[in-house]
Amino acid sequence: MINKSIVFVLFLGTVSACLNEYTPDWDQEMEETYIVNSILFPDSIATVSLTKSSFFHDEEDLAEMASSQVKLTCIEPIGGRVLFSEILSFRDSVFMGENILRQGFDYKLEILTPSGDSIKAITSIPQPTSFEESDLVFPAGYSDQRNIKGDIVRLFASFDPPKDQACYYETYVYNADSMGAGDNKWKYHFLKTVNNDQIILSEDLPSNYQNTFLFSTDHDDKDLITLTFDIIPTGNVGNPFFSEFYPVLSRVSKDYYLYKKSLYQHLDALQFSPSLEVENLYFPDIFKVLPEVHSNIEGGTGIFAGINPTKLKTVCNREGTSCV
Repeated sequence: MINKSIVFVLFLGTVSACLNEYTPDWDQEMEETYIVNSILFPDSIATVSLTKSSFFHDEEDLAEMASSQVKLTCIEPIGGRVLFSEILSFRDSVFMGENILRQGFDYKLEILTPSGDSIKAITSIPQPTSFEESDLVFPAGYSDQRNIKGDIVRLFASFDPPKDQACYYETYVYNADSMGAGDNKWKYHFLKTVNNDQIILSEDLPSNYQNTFLFSTDHDDKDLITLTFDIIPTGNVGNPFFSEFYPVLSRVSKDYYLYKKSLYQHLDALQFSPSLEVENLYFPDIFKVLPEVHSNIEGGTGIFAGINPTKLKTVCNREGTSCV
C-alpha cells in the first residue's frame, strides 16, 4: 500500500513572496532563522527537520543542528495527562522518535539549541473522518478545455462531517493499475482532477483543476457531504476498466490548513499571471503584498502540524463499455 509520507510529499513546496517595491540591498546581511518542519501521522514515529535559513551551511552549523535537543510530548487534550515524552535522536539528517503517534492527542515540540535558543510549537493529530461511500461513472460527459480533453470519469465520494466543531480537510484522488507492470505489481498515479463543488470553490483556490483540494466544515454542516472529482484518463493512467481508484480524505490540523492556504496564494500569484506582453515583462500585476506563509513555530519559522488520511477503494461497476 502506498506510503503516507509519499502521499504527503506530493504537493508540498515553498515559494517566496512578491513585494510591492523590490529594491534588493546586497550589502544588507540576511538575518538567520531556525527552520523547523514536521508533519505528524498516526501509527508512525515523529520526524523533525531542523535547519537554518542561511544559504550556505558550514560544518559548525550542521554540528549545531545535530547537537540540539529535540523533545516531543504527547498530551491528552482533555485533562492534560502526558501519555509519553521522548528525546528524539538525530539520524539521517533529521530527528526521529521511537514512540508510535496516536490520533486524537496533542503534541508539544520543544527544541533547545547548543547556543541556548528555544524553539516551541504545538499541534494535534485529529480523529479521522472517512468517506462512507463512493461511486464511479463513465462516460460522464466530454471535456474539451485547454488543459483537459477527453471522456470524463466522474468519481463521487460522500462523508458525514463531525457535528458541533470546525474541521479542516485535504482531499485528492490516486489510482492503481497493473497494466504493463507484470508480476501483479501495481503502479500508483496521483491524479489531477476537476472539482466544481461549492464547498471547494468557496475556498478561493487558484484553480478547480488541481492535484489536491483544501476545504473546511463548521458546526452548521449537518448533512452528508458529497465531493465530485472529474478525471480525464491519459493512456493507462485513470483508465476506469483497468484501475482501482482511491479518493483520499485527510482530516488535518488547523495550522496545516492555514499553511497550505497561504502557499496557494503565493502559487496563484506566481503561476497564474495573465500575460507576457512587453509592458508586463516584470509582472507588475503580481508585485503585490502577499501574506507570509503561515508558521506556528515560536522562536523560528516553519510548520508543525498533524494529518490523518483515510481512503476508500472504488472500482468500475462495468456494463459493456460503461461504468454505472
